[in-house]
Amino acid sequence: MENSSADAQMSEPPHRIENQLLLYGLPVIVFFGTVGNMASAVVLSRPRMREKSVYFYLLLLAAVDTVVLCSSAVKTWLRLATGIEWLHVSDVACRSLTFTFLAALHLSAWLIVLTTADRFVAVWFPLRVAVFCSLRRARLASLVLLICTVVLDGHVFWTFELLPEGKYSFLTNSQQYSAIFTTREA
Repeated sequence: MENSSADAQMSEPPHRIENQLLLYGLPVIVFFGTVGNMASAVVLSRPRMREKSVYFYLLLLAAVDTVVLCSSAVKTWLRLATGIEWLHVSDVACRSLTFTFLAALHLSAWLIVLTTADRFVAVWFPLRVAVFCSLRRARLASLVLLICTVVLDGHVFWTFELLPEGKYSFLTNSQQYSAIFTTREA
């Protein structure tokens, strides 16, 4: 009557293919991303390149991007491979992994902004490059960026926590409205 193989294909969960792609694809992405960032770091660490601010930003970007890659993709792959979500192991794991990922992600984005600003000054104000695009200023800007990121993402350590399954520390919209109307009527 009906094709049983077609029924079997229809009954398979749609996310199975995505999970298999992630399970086998993420290690490849992590490997090549890490090797590429390490190769970039080796090239950008040459003595001739260490003197330029733009190469300093790109060297930091290679390191930070590796942290983003590992804190996101490796965690996801471990969850798929072992079934353990490292964010759910403990409060410390939840907070530190979340902070590491957010801080690295924000550092990565803002390092690109610093690199772009450095190149903007070099192209539009070539006579001011020696003043504004020095290695000393690049290190100072990167340090200020790191401090700002740690301060702005540091809230994770006191605002994030693990809650027992099914328990939430916030009210749904209907609960908020009923709480508002109950207190006003009383």
